[in-house]
Amino acid sequence: MAGLFTPEGREDPYPYYRALHERGPVLQLAPGAFIAIGFHEVNKLIRDANFLVEEAAYQDRVSLDWRAHSSLLAVKNSLLFTNSPDHERVRGMVNGPFSARRILELQPRIAHLAEAQLDLMLRSAAGDGVVDFSAEFALPYPLTILSELLGLPVADCGWLRPRVGELTAVLDPQAGRRDLKTADDAASELMAYLAELIENRHREPQGDLISQAVLSRHATDCRLGRDELIGNLIALMLATESTGNLLSNGVAVLLERPELWTRLHEQPELVDDFITEAMRYDLPVQLTSRRAHCDSVVAGTEITAGCAVLIGLGAANRDPRRFAKPDVFDLQRHDNRPITYGGGSHFCLGAALAAAEVKAAFASLFARFATIGKAGVPIRRDRSTIRGYGSLPVVFSTP
Repeated sequence: MAGLFTPEGREDPYPYYRALHERGPVLQLAPGAFIAIGFHEVNKLIRDANFLVEEAAYQDRVSLDWRAHSSLLAVKNSLLFTNSPDHERVRGMVNGPFSARRILELQPRIAHLAEAQLDLMLRSAAGDGVVDFSAEFALPYPLTILSELLGLPVADCGWLRPRVGELTAVLDPQAGRRDLKTADDAASELMAYLAELIENRHREPQGDLISQAVLSRHATDCRLGRDELIGNLIALMLATESTGNLLSNGVAVLLERPELWTRLHEQPELVDDFITEAMRYDLPVQLTSRRAHCDSVVAGTEITAGCAVLIGLGAANRDPRRFAKPDVFDLQRHDNRPITYGGGSHFCLGAALAAAEVKAAFASLFARFATIGKAGVPIRRDRSTIRGYGSLPVVFSTP
C-alpha cells in the first residue's frame, strides 16, 4: 500500500492496484484506517449516508491549526467537504446553472470554445508543429468555459490557471509542507480575487452565475454565506483540473495507440465509447475519502464509527471482478459503466458540463486531425489524487 505514495506509485499506480485486488476489495491499512478498492464496495461507500466527508466541524475536533491554512479553509467551505443537511442547502442554491437542461442549451457555445481553443493551441505551436497539449488546450479550455459561466474576465484565465493547479495539492493525502505552503498561497490569492469580484457584483449585478448567487444570498437572508460562496467557486475551478486531466489522459492513451486515433478520425460515431473507456482506464481523480459515522460492515470487513476509509476510485475502475482484462484499453468493452463522477449526494455537480466539454473537445480533435504523434517526453503531475500531466508534447497532422 505504501508504494502508492512513492514517486513510482504516483507515476503509475496500476501495478499497485493489481496487487491490492489480489488481497480483497476492502483492506485494513492501520488501526482505524481502511482502503476500499473493489468496484461494488466503492460504489456502495460513496452512496452510503453512514460514510461522511471530513467537514470543518470534524477538523476542528482533530486538528488545532488547520484553519491557519487558507487552502484547507477554501475546500472545507465547499460542497466537496460538506455533509447533510448543509450539503443539500448549498447544492440546491448552486445547482441550477449545471442542470442537464442548461448544459444542453450551452452545447453550441461549448463546441465553439473547443474550436477556438484548438486554434489558439495551433498558433502556439513551435516551428516543427509541436504543442504542449496539456498546457495549451486541455487545462485552459474548461477553465475558459467556467469563467464565462461565472462571469470572470476571460483575460484573467492566464492568471487563474497556475493558481488552480497549485491548489490541487491540498487534495493529496501525502501533501508535504512545501506543497501545502504553495497551495495556501494560491488559495489566499484566489479568495481575495473572488471576494473583490463578489463585492463588485453586489454593487453592479450582471447576468452571470456570481451575480445570481449574490442576489440569492440577499433574497434568502444570506442562506449561502460569503465564505461558502467563495469556497464553492474555488471548488468549481478545481473541477476544471479534472476535466483537463481527463482530456490529457485520453490523448496519452492515443499516443501509445495511434491506429486508434485513425479509427476515431474515420468513425466519429465511436467518440462516446472512447470517452467512456478513457474515463475507466485512467481516471483523473484517483482517490477520495470518507469517515464512518456508525459501525458498519462492508464486504465482510467491520468498520467501526470514526474509522477513516480511503476510497480508490481509480482502483475500482480496474477491478477484475467488474471489468474483464481491466488493464486493456478496449473500445468495445461490454457494459462499460465506470465510476467517474462519484455517486450519491456527492455526485459531481458539474458532471453534465464536464461531459459536454469532453465530448466537444474530442469530437473536434478527431474531426480536425488525421493523426497524432509523440513529440517529447510526457511529464506527469506529481500527485496521488489528481492524475494528469504537467506537460504533454504532441504533434498533430491534418487530413
